[in-house]
Amino acid sequence: MDGLAERTNLWIARSQSYPLTFHFRHTEGISDAGRSSPSFLPRVKQAIVCKVQPLVDLLCAHSARWQDIHLELRIGTMRSPLLSLITQPLPPSPILRQISFTLLFEPSDEREELTRLKETLHSSIEIFQSLSLRRLCLISPWTDHTNLSINFSKLTTVIFSDCPPSFVLSLLRLCPQLRICDLSLKPPGSYIHLEDRF
Repeated sequence: MDGLAERTNLWIARSQSYPLTFHFRHTEGISDAGRSSPSFLPRVKQAIVCKVQPLVDLLCAHSARWQDIHLELRIGTMRSPLLSLITQPLPPSPILRQISFTLLFEPSDEREELTRLKETLHSSIEIFQSLSLRRLCLISPWTDHTNLSINFSKLTTVIFSDCPPSFVLSLLRLCPQLRICDLSLKPPGSYIHLEDRF
């Protein structure tokens, strides 16, 4: 992580005003640190904040230029700067076309707090409502898809995991412009793949 914020800042500066595409994959490793040495947990959490926060702040500062974003996040603490990527009020990107989003929660000493966060997090996410969004991929959803505030009307590609079967027909009705639909259904082992290209 050392030097990554500086390199990212240089990359963004060189891109001038052009749209941004980025892949952000990060795991906080809280559970591993807790098993090996619980007394080190506060220092581990502080180190995560210090190293990751500048990078997250940099990306959020340029959210109006996001076009194609891929986020794979493992949250292990309520102080996680990763939460800012999805929960802080962001100016709607007029060019945001694609979101690929995976969110997992690691076991930690903040289990009860993180459980409460999972129950309310869906109401704090605004980027799924972008009017320009066309492709949305949600892997390992932490909440029922019906809880998410998504602008379905313009979507042409949907890739969802762990969909409740009752949601499928509703989804097709909500997405009149859908061209590619890839869904894995509950219960595990039940799978449907629908694809239509024009």
